[in-house]
Amino acid sequence: MKRRKKLFLILVILLLLIGIKGIKIVESKNENATSVSISPPETKEQTQLQKTTSVTASTAETLKSYFESKTHPGFLEVALAIEISCKRYDMPFETVLAIAILESNYGESDIARQKRNFFGIAAYDESPESASDFSSLSLEQAINEQICILKKDYFDKYQNNLDEISKVYCRNSDFWLEEIQWFINDLINFNNNKEVLK
Repeated sequence: MKRRKKLFLILVILLLLIGIKGIKIVESKNENATSVSISPPETKEQTQLQKTTSVTASTAETLKSYFESKTHPGFLEVALAIEISCKRYDMPFETVLAIAILESNYGESDIARQKRNFFGIAAYDESPESASDFSSLSLEQAINEQICILKKDYFDKYQNNLDEISKVYCRNSDFWLEEIQWFINDLINFNNNKEVLK
């Protein structure tokens, strides 16, 4: 019996040293004491999917806390849709989110509520009613459409240069760029503080 336990321990140590994943070692109390079962290791896609889910959950929790701290918890759904589209189109998330926050006042502007237009697309100070209407689309589709427009007409066209983008995006405001940068820094600092507290 002692010899069987020694062999079992040696087997466990060897497997740990080799670092084989997906191996289960079971010791039963009957005569056939030790059995080893091998389950297939996770595929690269499964591992990646788990990482993505984890990052999204972490981001969702941080964003939830952020919007609650700003007394705008209802904007979380919009922010998460923005995050998904930003990943899809390789867009800078904090920058795009900052534009949405500023342009829609956390989703509370008339065109955001009535037209699902969170970026002030085709809205002008002198005629805000001219803003593009995305209300026939789901929230995710509306955000996706708008981020495609941002990417094509601004970010790609001006090589992600926020200074150049600001000159055409909101040419009547001298403070648009400063406000966007403030929101970006606020989002990043909030996220960094949450990381420190963990």
